[in-house]
Amino acid sequence: MDHTEHLPVAMMDAPKIEQAITNLISNAVEHSDTGARVDIAVFCDDRKFTFSVRDSGPGIAPEKIDLLFKPFARAGGKKTGGEKSTGLGLLITRKIIHAHGGRIWAESRNGEGTTFFFTLPVDTKHL
Repeated sequence: MDHTEHLPVAMMDAPKIEQAITNLISNAVEHSDTGARVDIAVFCDDRKFTFSVRDSGPGIAPEKIDLLFKPFARAGGKKTGGEKSTGLGLLITRKIIHAHGGRIWAESRNGEGTTFFFTLPVDTKHL
């Protein structure tokens, strides 16, 4: 049985949203130890889709969360595999989400991992 017929529609540039999702998942994997769990979820209500990615990395101090979406800022810990970073991925992701009328944010505590969320509006013309 196909349950997608009951889902609302979101108008989007699919390759750009895929880029945003891929960036968040890649960051979660890169900031978690090998074999650690990364949780991904999507929720939907009448107004918005909410996507989340939670890593099991070292977390980020709450006072550094605002730095995450600034160019070249380093708010989080080192990547666990020593991967290189341009410092632009989250800035680009934020621009993509904002261009779609959405919102992006992160929640974290030192030692408890980080969860990134973004929302995209439901296209109410197609309900």
